[in-house]
Amino acid sequence: MKFKEYNQKQGIFKVIVPDELLDSNDPARIIDKVFKKLDLSKIYEKYQEVGNTAYHPEMMLKVLFYSYYLGIHSCRKMWDALKKRADFIFLSGDQLPDFRTLNDFRLRHIDEIPDIFSQVVMLCESLGMIGFENLAIDGQKIQANANFSKTYNKERFENRYNIVKEGIKKLLVEEIEDKGKEDQKQIKRKLRKLQLEEKKLNKLSGIFKELKSNESLNTTDIDSKSMQHKDNTSKPSYNHQSAVDGKYGVTVSVQTISAPDHADHVLPLVDKAVSATGKTFQNIMADSAFSKYDLLKKVELERDENFFIHDKKEGNFKSGIFRGKFDISRFELKNEELLCPAGKKMHLASENEEKRVFWGIGCDKCKLKNECTDGIKRTVTIVHDMKYRNIMREKLSSEEGKIIYQKRQGIVEPTHGDDQKNKSWRQHHLRGLKKAKLEFQLMRIVSNIAKMIRYRTPEILAWN
Repeated sequence: MKFKEYNQKQGIFKVIVPDELLDSNDPARIIDKVFKKLDLSKIYEKYQEVGNTAYHPEMMLKVLFYSYYLGIHSCRKMWDALKKRADFIFLSGDQLPDFRTLNDFRLRHIDEIPDIFSQVVMLCESLGMIGFENLAIDGQKIQANANFSKTYNKERFENRYNIVKEGIKKLLVEEIEDKGKEDQKQIKRKLRKLQLEEKKLNKLSGIFKELKSNESLNTTDIDSKSMQHKDNTSKPSYNHQSAVDGKYGVTVSVQTISAPDHADHVLPLVDKAVSATGKTFQNIMADSAFSKYDLLKKVELERDENFFIHDKKEGNFKSGIFRGKFDISRFELKNEELLCPAGKKMHLASENEEKRVFWGIGCDKCKLKNECTDGIKRTVTIVHDMKYRNIMREKLSSEEGKIIYQKRQGIVEPTHGDDQKNKSWRQHHLRGLKKAKLEFQLMRIVSNIAKMIRYRTPEILAWN
């Protein structure tokens, strides 16, 4: 015969040794090695001797981490990979937990995952991957597992509630016996659907009573908030904030909130980073979304770190050239009098303990009006104490400040891009703030492990 026998229906007996399936430097092997350094005792404590034996938590965590490392967030896809892929068979030891078991495990240990994140950060530190020079802070909005059409404010909720009640009332008085069989079935289906919606709305009615007129709530995921994304669309979302070290891009602290970035979020992130690593960072960088006068004053007076927090007003300048309407810095305060860019004295319209409000005089005849304001007259508000805002602006405009702050985007943004482009994490799979935190912590654990795989594979393979 010219050829070897080829028969796809013939049975095959083959001994598979999971440890022999992969190359020595395969990422799955690195993740396997990392677990030799992790303390899982807090997870083990949750298991009892009685009852059915559980899958080993170490194996389950390896499968979870490796799946997220590959951008696989669905437990059904993890289950499918466990059946077919050599790298998953290696990590699982050819065991096959189904998708429900994987998801239940993920949720059961939701309180232990932050501790594992801290341990991974310390592993990175022990490998010399954290420089403690530059720490960049930023947030990214990830869409919640909820439809925007289910977002209601107080008025819209009340209108929908009344429509549902009226719809049920109308269907209940329908003379079904006079209808054909198909009409009867259709009416009953509509009635069941409306009754289920009424039950859900009844549960949420108390929450909506507490809402202010300008607040909104998504009835699918009530913890999520409608937030504006970079594409200018508003979606029910969670905001995931990271503090990233500049040496290798290791994320040293995280937090998840249901609100846009704010100045109040900066110091908690920095303090978490210090707590996780046991050391302080030299330079802290954040963009204008985190800028607030109270924070600028506090970091100047009370903190040892060197903060670089961009001012929204500073965004109007580039290389000393103003772009857009005249900024407040173009107005000169002399002996309690405010002079406009044209050199004219402005009228003090009001004053209190916090601020003074000035109005322009003769703005309609000023040759600079089109560059200064679109209104009838220019209004300028002066906060009594601008000292610390000006200190920050001077720091950012210095040569050293420019060099340091320019590093911010290159430190923190690549991780966001990796999340959304490479790992396809653009929307949550789970609902609720606590579960959103879990998903983000898993993402940041594996992003740090990915840095270890990229930069420290030889050292990790040498671990016993």
